Amino acid sequence: MNTQLQLEDYYLTKLHIDWRAPSKATVEVDEIQTGLDYDVAVHAKEKNRYKLDLRIRLTETGKEEKDVGYIVVADMVGLFSFPEDSDKNLREKLIRINGVSILYSTFRGILGGMTGMFQGRRLALPTIMPNEVVQRVEDAKKAQREATKEGKEASTAQI
Repeated sequence: MNTQLQLEDYYLTKLHIDWRAPSKATVEVDEIQTGLDYDVAVHAKEKNRYKLDLRIRLTETGKEEKDVGYIVVADMVGLFSFPEDSDKNLREKLIRINGVSILYSTFRGILGGMTGMFQGRRLALPTIMPNEVVQRVEDAKKAQREATKEGKEASTAQI
């Protein structure tokens, strides 16, 4: 079987975990807000090697008490490779969808192990649909590029 995407290495560049204990025993976490973003880079000389920078943000809140539960801020880098004869369009798609899935799953395990040592409880990140995450991120990046472009055009027109 020909592997299309290979995770060569990964590492954390940032990991911050806060546990906010409830003021009373009956307070429970009611909501988990998550944010995911990423950037992709291609190796300058080896076009089949990619770097994916994944940024994960998570905040738990309670219905009765807002400042309760975990706050997690993490940045993770994955280094990936593809077969040299792989199609560029396929690589661009797989590095995003499969790369996000691989790094997120890896981080779920890291976070579970780390938070298992906290007073509160072991935190299991919610599952995601990587294709939906990628679509949202790409849409946001496109809107930002267009807004930046419009801002530059507007400022140019005013001069």
